[in-house]
Amino acid sequence: MEDSLYIHSSDKGFHKEVANALIGESSELINGLDIFKSFYDIKRVTLQNLGLKQFIGKNISFRMSMGSDIEKALSLKEQQSSQKAFVFGVGYEEGTQVSLGCSYKGKIWSYERGNLMEFIDWCSSFSKKLLNPNIDGNQILSNTLNPKLVFHRPSTAYPVWIDWYYKMYNHRETKYTFHIGNDSYNFYECELSICDASLDEDLLFELITNKKSIKFKIELFKNGDNADYKIVNLSTSTIYVSDGRSNIQIEDFFYKYTPRIWFADGSSLDGNEYVTLKEVITPYPKENLIDDWDWNGVDLSKESQHVIKITNSIQYKVIERLKMEDFNIIYDDDGSGEIADIVTIKLEKDKIKINLYHLKYASEGKITNRISNFYEVCGQAQKSIHWKQKSGDEFISHLLRRETKKWKGNECSRLEKGTVNELEKLIKIIKKNIPVEFVNYIVQPGASSNNISDEILTLLGVTENYLMECAQIPLMVVVNK
Repeated sequence: MEDSLYIHSSDKGFHKEVANALIGESSELINGLDIFKSFYDIKRVTLQNLGLKQFIGKNISFRMSMGSDIEKALSLKEQQSSQKAFVFGVGYEEGTQVSLGCSYKGKIWSYERGNLMEFIDWCSSFSKKLLNPNIDGNQILSNTLNPKLVFHRPSTAYPVWIDWYYKMYNHRETKYTFHIGNDSYNFYECELSICDASLDEDLLFELITNKKSIKFKIELFKNGDNADYKIVNLSTSTIYVSDGRSNIQIEDFFYKYTPRIWFADGSSLDGNEYVTLKEVITPYPKENLIDDWDWNGVDLSKESQHVIKITNSIQYKVIERLKMEDFNIIYDDDGSGEIADIVTIKLEKDKIKINLYHLKYASEGKITNRISNFYEVCGQAQKSIHWKQKSGDEFISHLLRRETKKWKGNECSRLEKGTVNELEKLIKIIKKNIPVEFVNYIVQPGASSNNISDEILTLLGVTENYLMECAQIPLMVVVNK
């Protein structure tokens, strides 16, 4: 492979002179379409800025587009003679969210931060792409996800889950406090959940705590020539959110930090911006289903073991099975604000393995072929990827904060195996930058491996694709015979 020289500078000139002085007159600038090879193998790229040079006769005009206007710009590119001037977007590379911009003049930039060695590694990672003759730099436009403005809710797929505004996960989970009447709840005690889901009715969701559930509606509408939306509080409760500096009413908070709704086909809705996947999702392989777990004596309509243990519940049965395996920690995280219903941690010689188990009861307590048995649990699995992006010590701190489980006046420790002292020691170990590996499990004993539908396998395929592209977390699915 040829040698590459990367020059970091805020100056717009003299790069050629610097390169010649360092490596001789034979230096060659990588620019034009080749520079857009930088986006190769970055998954789910959403463009935030796009600049096009348009050639009309002898004249050249420049057009810059942002957000949903990019879709119009892409259509314009197809209709007229134009060339990419620059692009900037965010996506996922090797399971980590990245930002990347590049210009036809030969510049590459990012919002990423790091030390000198990390910068060197970042530069070096582009060499294999930029110098690869088999990569087509012009394909970047065809592979991006571009939002479309909508005035009505999408009705082509079932809403599966709703997630907090993504930047809220960049802070400690004690930053936000939700004040509902006389009660206050930290972020880690709250969760959002789709409710009364349908294909064409109102988009409804709930803010759930261990004591209360508040229902909201998302309304999309046309405001003049513009698309707009609002979040409506359907309860009589006045709710404020505090970030440590100010209080803001919940409706205004959700408008500023808009939750994102995800649908069964992998599409998503962020305010008025609707994004659909361009790739065809492969169904989850039927042969990969795990169906050898023993469900004898389990009431499939009972999901949680609660505080006073319900011994014929799905959660109790799974925990008893996991106790027979070699885990250091088995933790019952069931409840609002959970990472998963069950978390296991295994400390190995060279890494820490964390398994997340997401459980779901069966409708009517029977084994059926209903896809509705999978909507919520698939959403829970997808939502949990944020914990891989957080620091390991924040993950363990979450478990420590919630160590006491409370339910209807009763309480117990969430630790089914292991101790608080062992959790605290794990924080010190993780801070030494030991690798942490995650595996996500979906557990739905209300489905049979012998009679599972293609529709369910496709939903599981969407979930598996999301987990792998956005976090490189494998998905295991446990069902019944």
